[in-house]
Amino acid sequence: MFKKLCFFLLLPFVGYSQSLNVSVENRTAGNQYETFGLSQQNVTISNSGISFPATGLNFGDFLSYGVTADYAMLGVLKNTMDGAKTFLLTTDADTLAAYPTISLSYSDPSLGIYPLSSGEVLLRNNIANFTLYNTQGNIATSGSSGSQSEGGESISEVAMDPDGKTILLYTPKIKQGSQVGSQAKVLSDNNSTDNIFYSSDRFIKHATVSDNGQFIILVTAKERTDDKAIILDRYGNELNSITTEEDLLAGYFTRDNDQLIIHSSRRAIVYNTLSSERIGSTSFRSPLILAQYFAEDHTIVGVTGSKVENTEIYRNLEFHAINLEQRDIARREFSGALGTSPSIGIQFLREARGQYTLKGTNKIINLRASF
Repeated sequence: MFKKLCFFLLLPFVGYSQSLNVSVENRTAGNQYETFGLSQQNVTISNSGISFPATGLNFGDFLSYGVTADYAMLGVLKNTMDGAKTFLLTTDADTLAAYPTISLSYSDPSLGIYPLSSGEVLLRNNIANFTLYNTQGNIATSGSSGSQSEGGESISEVAMDPDGKTILLYTPKIKQGSQVGSQAKVLSDNNSTDNIFYSSDRFIKHATVSDNGQFIILVTAKERTDDKAIILDRYGNELNSITTEEDLLAGYFTRDNDQLIIHSSRRAIVYNTLSSERIGSTSFRSPLILAQYFAEDHTIVGVTGSKVENTEIYRNLEFHAINLEQRDIARREFSGALGTSPSIGIQFLREARGQYTLKGTNKIINLRASF
């Protein structure tokens, strides 16, 4: 069936049998833009501190924070009387771990903390330097993704699977004379990194590691050329690449990694991961915030909207479900706006056939699609 589908262009029409119901999970219905539904609790995160409404506790000022991929734990980097300290907290405000970090510059704008579902914590303690702490608070390994380019480079970023099997450190932009390149490395166990990608003239726009840590997508670009999604294994072997005229924003694997979806602000395209066979695509009338493909249902699920200037708030929202097998589209507008955070990943999760949940925003959104 998929081999036939790749020859059709999915047209944005609405049939008669499809529907999409959108609802807000009750416990998050009253959340303001800075209060997020994490795990089973709501947590408020603002410049003045992190508070836990269920317990009434407040965690005061902090340098940086992060949330695990399953939204069950928070990592917080805090300046204390005894120096910089890392805290690993549950959404009930229970402290799972607390330990001092290496010396930090508190004014460093690149400080970042990335907690893993395993209980380990990755710390970006400089522009390109990273330190991984184990569950006991001891340094497990460290490494740098810096290029030492005389032309300068951007702050290094992180992409990883939930358990940290593959921790990808990448420098999105490296100035190389008149060109802009990039590089990506995998943090290894022996206080070093393994180089898996380098380009002197293509910069990295987005990176994703599959949930099992085996595969990587790098979305790269070069001025006056088409964007390219490069698929690698965790050792840096290039498995495939997909070139498109779309101005790509991101790419994600399906649960079994057999397919992937790449999307721009107006279009989402699904491919077979290894063969580049095009499974289907769809266009959107409004800017696309996120799109994922659920192969079990042959369905692309997405949300569009406009970002409020100088905020992390999105409004004019509309949810979409596109069935590639039946070539049907269902849409539903969402009244109100949603708050997000750069430190909290947003994603659609599949609950059952045709049932999906958007998490990582201030309100948890439930979708029910039928075709």
